[in-house]
Amino acid sequence: MAETIHFGEKFRTALAKYFAGKSVTEHAFNHNIDAEFSGSDTVHIYEIATTDLNNYDKTVDPSTGSRFGKVIEVGDHRYTFKLTQDISLDRSVDRGNNDAQFNIKKAGAIMKAYTDKRIRPRKDKYRLLKWCTEAGIHMGLAAAPTKATIIEQIIDLHDAMIDEDVPETDGTLYIARPYLKVLKLAPEWVGLDSLGGETLPKGTVGKFDGLVVQPVSARKFPENCYFAIFCKDSIIAPEKINTFRGIKDSENMDGDRLQYRSKFDAFVMPSLAAGAAVACAASVVTATPTVAIAEGKATVTSNEGVVYYTLDGSDPRYLSADRKVYSAAVAVSKGDIFRCCAVADGKFHSAATYNEITA
Repeated sequence: MAETIHFGEKFRTALAKYFAGKSVTEHAFNHNIDAEFSGSDTVHIYEIATTDLNNYDKTVDPSTGSRFGKVIEVGDHRYTFKLTQDISLDRSVDRGNNDAQFNIKKAGAIMKAYTDKRIRPRKDKYRLLKWCTEAGIHMGLAAAPTKATIIEQIIDLHDAMIDEDVPETDGTLYIARPYLKVLKLAPEWVGLDSLGGETLPKGTVGKFDGLVVQPVSARKFPENCYFAIFCKDSIIAPEKINTFRGIKDSENMDGDRLQYRSKFDAFVMPSLAAGAAVACAASVVTATPTVAIAEGKATVTSNEGVVYYTLDGSDPRYLSADRKVYSAAVAVSKGDIFRCCAVADGKFHSAATYNEITA
């Protein structure tokens, strides 16, 4: 009779730790996020909602009001994401010399082999593709970086992030290996041998402009992308191991079975989108629409793709209940914040426009 052995938290934690040890993406994002799973493929991410500061007014009589201004209850923004990647394996395990118990040692070796050769490469490649696709900044380059241009281009991309109040440090510069050699030849390069014992994530090769440098093989890096910068709090990669078990004396099989199933995905946080930035070919970036505000209407002109817009100031590049498809001039009123973007097939989305309606 078959006996099912569900591997507990100890084995799952060990598997996750082994994955993290060699992954090129695991160190790039914040694992300590406020997340809550509902069902097997939905995750809710909570973020403290901030509002404008008050002006302290010492002329207010404390008996009638507060000099600190209006009291506002602190709330949360809740972002809901669906995990779309669903991977599994079902493999037979030799009984070994001891038929009386499940061959856990062999099962562990199998999972390590699959992690190294199948699971980790697939997750790393998928994460980089999703983060680059959903990035808040796409810097289109007319030509691939060269020894004469790459330094200024990396600094320009980093500066664009800093201009959006993204922290200058705590970021990772991902660079396709064909361009790593070019970067290393620059005098601004700081290699591992010059960091005075500073500890960096395993697999990284140095620092540049305050960023940890992580090389990636060309086949893992998204097509038409040269390098990317990700701030730790701007990207997430939720995952849930649904099944991890051994089945002893499986029916119709002379041996045991190992079954594994995991759901995962990767996203850019909409409120921190500028913390994900990519340098890519200009030909794969959708042109930003133009907006005209007149007579209480917002009129959009776009040469390609589908145009999405919002009226509450939220970023139209990311799915939300407030995002709508633009088809004709939109009525706007004082207090609205009209934002729009264009999305074309086979290209990265455009930048998002911003028009605050003041009259």
